[in-house]
Amino acid sequence: MSDKRCKDAIWDVETCDQSGKANVALLMDLRDELQTLNTLLRCPNFLSLPREIQGMHLQVSGLRRDFKKLQRRKTKRGAK
Repeated sequence: MSDKRCKDAIWDVETCDQSGKANVALLMDLRDELQTLNTLLRCPNFLSLPREIQGMHLQVSGLRRDFKKLQRRKTKRGAK
């Protein structure tokens, strides 16, 4: 197995010491994972999350408003 790995560029680690080789290999693996994440983050399901969260926020806000109205009605009835 060669110490030279090619991902998006040629990484020449032959001139590094052993710890340098491990560091460069780790960086290459991290870069690979980040590129995979970037690909996944562009998917339609992920991109639609803000809309979904906003919709849930509006639903919860409506429920809170309704709950507060109900509480006010109960306190008015109790005050009579």
